[in-house]
Amino acid sequence: MKIKDVVGKINFVKRYDYQNSFLDLTAKLIHSVDLLKKINKSNIHDLSIEAKEVEEKADLIVHGIYELLLCDHTRVTEEVSDIRYFVKRIDDIIDDIEEVIWRLMAWSHLGYDLVDVRIYFDDFLELIVDCVKSISVATECSSNFLKYNDTILDCIKRINEYENKGDTLYRKSLLSIMKKDFQEEKQRVLLLEIVKRLERILDNGEDIADMLDTFRLKGGI
Repeated sequence: MKIKDVVGKINFVKRYDYQNSFLDLTAKLIHSVDLLKKINKSNIHDLSIEAKEVEEKADLIVHGIYELLLCDHTRVTEEVSDIRYFVKRIDDIIDDIEEVIWRLMAWSHLGYDLVDVRIYFDDFLELIVDCVKSISVATECSSNFLKYNDTILDCIKRINEYENKGDTLYRKSLLSIMKKDFQEEKQRVLLLEIVKRLERILDNGEDIADMLDTFRLKGGI
């Protein structure tokens, strides 16, 4: 049998490129964080509506990636699982941001002062903004792991540092909330839910960093 006969029988399967979808998803992530930065009593209801819309659009992007993966027969099961895990963690951050904003709106609608929340919120916000920035940069650089290896490694290192600081801040905040006297016990419950989700955002950031490192070691996505 001649080589040309063998080549003629090969079924060339399309390999899908997910980079644009990843960038669309991180754009929604940045949008969500921008809304979190705009929190104040006068516009919090509108921000909550917008955050929900961003969360729903992010879901559509994730589902679109899942559909592509179903059609992508060039990837082994492990690769498919890695990509699903990566985009799911980004989507989880967007979900948690939407839930934080909704609970801040609830806090305000119950007549509580947002100043009491900002004591805990602002320090987390600074870490989350920096974490998301690093996720965005690393994801953009993931189009060429060889070329941008040092930048991606730096982002991974920074994200892990933010998560460690978040753990320390969460424990400190938890003790403070448990010791604090509130007018109503539901204030404590709501505040604990907010702080827990803020900490979980940074945990998911660490998971994303770990997966980016996995992609890097494998030479790409």
